Amino acid sequence: IGCGWGSFALHAATHYGVEVHGISLSRKQLQLARERAAEAGLGDRCRFDYVDYRNVQGTYDHVVSIEMFEAVGHEYYRHFFKAVDRCLRPGGRFFLQTITIPDQRYDRYRKEFDFIKKHIFPGGLLASLARILETTKQHTQLRLLAMRDIGTHYAPTLHEWRQRFLAALPQVRALGFDTRFARLWEFYLASCEAAFAERHIGDAQLLFERQS
Repeated sequence: IGCGWGSFALHAATHYGVEVHGISLSRKQLQLARERAAEAGLGDRCRFDYVDYRNVQGTYDHVVSIEMFEAVGHEYYRHFFKAVDRCLRPGGRFFLQTITIPDQRYDRYRKEFDFIKKHIFPGGLLASLARILETTKQHTQLRLLAMRDIGTHYAPTLHEWRQRFLAALPQVRALGFDTRFARLWEFYLASCEAAFAERHIGDAQLLFERQS
């Protein structure tokens, strides 16, 4: 769900021999994902479709969603998990990776309009682990098997992204992006690096199993 440019789908098909159905609401992402699958000789095992997660039909052995949940929105939590529950076979597993904010700050945060909501991810919302678990308990047959927070690994990743971005500034400007954009993007990467390093936010990986 939210297959992006297809990297995870191609990795799964290459290393595990599975058939993957990726969905996205970005036609550019889907186009590149299809091209990459064809180039890798995986066109018969990787399918990418423009479809909303609520409209997916069929039953799947496993479901994966990596860093898409932040775009779902508080009001649609139950719709998201009910869609996963409906499409997952009994005994099938669902892997979710999402950036999180401490539960104690969630209700206040979701009503705020901060820098990232304004400039980077309009409509985006960091997740609350308590709300996720409450929603899956009330509306699905999903049972939590394992959970971990990899937020501390995200800080050095963001540091590396920022260094590479700064090193590529001539190419960025050649694409038509001005100094204001470059400073905004650098601030975004630096502020997120600090937030993860100080555990102001986290990055949760949750593994669920659909009960019979």
